Amino acid sequence: MRIKDVELKTGLSAKAIRFYEGKGLIEISRNHSDYREYSEDDIEKLLRIKLLRKCGLSIQELIDIEKGNQKLDDILYERIEVFNKEELDRNDCKNLCVDVLKAKGDYQKLYDTVELLDSDEYQEFIESLAENELPSLSRQIFLTIVGMGPILSSLLFLEMKQYDRLWIGLLLSTVMTICLTLSWRSFITKYKFQKETLKQGIIHFLKMFLIFIILLVILFGSMFGIMFLQNLVFMQDTTYILTQSRWTTLGFLLLGFEILLLFLGFISRFMKHKDFKDYEWLFSRLVKHKWKLIVCSTLIGLFCFTNVTAVHNEGIIKYSLFNIGGTHYNFDEVQQVKTGFHGNQIPYVQSKGDFYYYLIMDDGNKLVFVDCQTTSQYEEQTYSELVELDNQVMKYKPEKISNSDYFQYAMLDQEYIDRFISIINHK
Repeated sequence: MRIKDVELKTGLSAKAIRFYEGKGLIEISRNHSDYREYSEDDIEKLLRIKLLRKCGLSIQELIDIEKGNQKLDDILYERIEVFNKEELDRNDCKNLCVDVLKAKGDYQKLYDTVELLDSDEYQEFIESLAENELPSLSRQIFLTIVGMGPILSSLLFLEMKQYDRLWIGLLLSTVMTICLTLSWRSFITKYKFQKETLKQGIIHFLKMFLIFIILLVILFGSMFGIMFLQNLVFMQDTTYILTQSRWTTLGFLLLGFEILLLFLGFISRFMKHKDFKDYEWLFSRLVKHKWKLIVCSTLIGLFCFTNVTAVHNEGIIKYSLFNIGGTHYNFDEVQQVKTGFHGNQIPYVQSKGDFYYYLIMDDGNKLVFVDCQTTSQYEEQTYSELVELDNQVMKYKPEKISNSDYFQYAMLDQEYIDRFISIINHK
């Protein structure tokens, strides 16, 4: 293909084509007569050069891309930012002309405003706002994972044939699907024009996921560590049940919230990314109030540790932060027993069909027995420790309010459900 054909196909002049060749942007082969012979690949390269020149790239930038010194994507992202800034600058100049006309010679106030807008502090503030507006791939993926919760719950209810729960799950799944679709649509529209590449976004997500796993290990490690210490201190030779007080859940939530604040504060200090910019103030606040934080953490830890109820052969001991020695009860001090399956659902607290066993004592205290720790003699037959407790309590004929309704919603093996029903029917 001769150069005139190339001119027609590319719209470039022969002088421009030879100029690009001279700069090493294209390499033209020659035939046996030493004439330049252009191929379709050369046409494609010239069209690419023409397109990139229209995007505002300089010859030197094209040479750097050809040599591999710079990446095309990086240069184009920078060019987009330049175009955006130039557009803003033109709008600012136009608006400034209008303001000067309106000032009618009184320029002092207008001058002060311009000085403020041109200051480095203001520019940094505007840049930080612009950066925060850019979407984050890792944040979008985490929102998607959280949003999948109702959808997965619906599949679980369908598998377990719990159709009365299914309609709620389907309703939430529909709403969440619409929200996620709109969220991803907005994300994709904005994401392709920001600096963070897909590879960088995925790497950051993997870092975030690792941080999330570490946070879970710390949270659950703290909780199980406290429970382990409770077992060492309160599980005596004759004790066969150790259970948390109903207030312990609140204590663990407070402890988890405090650990989350500490974790976010330290991560935002050492991991510079826009996902953590909103939490940078936490680190300085935590350092400033470190002694208050230590005291608060100690009190919450002691609160969780001491709020426990122990059952042994001779009776029941209820411990608390304000009564380390514990309140001792005999089994004949049980005034009322309440047991059955929950008929309502409280998200993340209790599910429909969960078993409950409460003891109301003569002094009005309510002892709750859920998620009990027990000794090895009862571990082989799970929940048999509750059967033993019920047998000891019912020897003294307290009032028993029991109900076996909703047992069909219990998400347990039939062996355990039968054990619960035997407790409910034992009068």
